[in-house]
Amino acid sequence: MMRKLVMDLDGILVYRAFHALSDLKDALIEKKILAEDELEQSDLSIETVVKIVWAWEWLYWHSFEEESDFLVECMEAPTHVMDEFGKLAMMLMEAKFYRERHSRNPFKAKTLSMADIVHLVREATEAMGTWQDHDCKAIKRYLIKLDPENDGRVP
Repeated sequence: MMRKLVMDLDGILVYRAFHALSDLKDALIEKKILAEDELEQSDLSIETVVKIVWAWEWLYWHSFEEESDFLVECMEAPTHVMDEFGKLAMMLMEAKFYRERHSRNPFKAKTLSMADIVHLVREATEAMGTWQDHDCKAIKRYLIKLDPENDGRVP
């Protein structure tokens, strides 16, 4: 049940992210973050998808209605987490295109529809835990070395 709620929230936030970027289109074009017609395509480029993923991640922690100026700032200089999700999204897109290499037209640009993006974001949500597991284990090993008395406390 909880997993379904998270996945439903992901889908909703992807659409909200797209609309948030559309609402801020003029400011984002002025700062050269978006091209003039970048969000008006039926299928979106890899770069545009990454920007939507950045906005999607931002919307998990912020209110667009109250902090839209901050979203513009974060789109100009993405936070570490936004950047990590963007990298993960790019890897998932490249994997998707590779899996489809025998059925995809090689002369057509690599683009995704909104439905594809929703699916990609769901994959990213599921994959992020696995991806971050290595970092967590490395930090734990480092902290254990700092615990001289083996009592779970780090000086």
